[in-house]
Amino acid sequence: MAITSLQVRGFRAIGDTTLEFEPGENYLFGPNGSGKTSLLEAVHYVATGRSFRTRRDGELLNLAGDQLLLSVAASDERGRTGRIEFDGRQKRFELDGRRFTRLSEFFGWLAVVPLLLGDVELVSGSPGRRREYLDMAAAKVDREHIGALNDYRRALVQYGRLLTVGAAEDQLEAWEAEVARNGEVLARRRADVASGLLGRAAELALGLVGGPVSFRFRGSPAGEESLTAARMRERLAASRRRARETGYPVVGPHRDDIAVRF
Repeated sequence: MAITSLQVRGFRAIGDTTLEFEPGENYLFGPNGSGKTSLLEAVHYVATGRSFRTRRDGELLNLAGDQLLLSVAASDERGRTGRIEFDGRQKRFELDGRRFTRLSEFFGWLAVVPLLLGDVELVSGSPGRRREYLDMAAAKVDREHIGALNDYRRALVQYGRLLTVGAAEDQLEAWEAEVARNGEVLARRRADVASGLLGRAAELALGLVGGPVSFRFRGSPAGEESLTAARMRERLAASRRRARETGYPVVGPHRDDIAVRF
């Protein structure tokens, strides 16, 4: 699906404008500070409901106004149009004239991937950065992935709280089952996306660096080919003593990573 037009109103320092794009590659030229990155950010925002530069939506509002509107038209067999409005308090999503209240229902209608200078941290940075990138990629092809990720995070937070307050063994055992159940779903979804994404990434990297690069999804617990809820529950129980000491479970999808080797 290719972007055909972008309508911008009240977004950062960009004046109210509509851009038309040509089929194939399009290039933006201009001096520093002219708004090139902001235009890319606008496309990303209306495609995903999020900025790749800030977590605070209020920073996106033009100083001269209190409301922003972004609309992107994209060509495919249906000719889709996505739209976001933000008034400083609430975001409203619209896709092909249909309104949504939840980002998870809107996210990923248009697959976009920004490539920025800071993305070198995908290789050199923490595992959390790579997990976040993988989850974003997964959500763009599977709208249920965000729900699975949030379910796992909620169970993980509750389990961590119980560890911190020194909860009884039976309470921990019950929540280990919940963490394991949601962990199996998330781990399977990540592994499915990684199997297709990482092979393609290796092909592209070969052309960029001039030598072989390997990417391997490394799930937690390590060495588990296919993580089941029963197996994860066993590993959580076996590491419970250490988890009590750290206040956090030491195995599970929250420790997944992508190994990169040049």
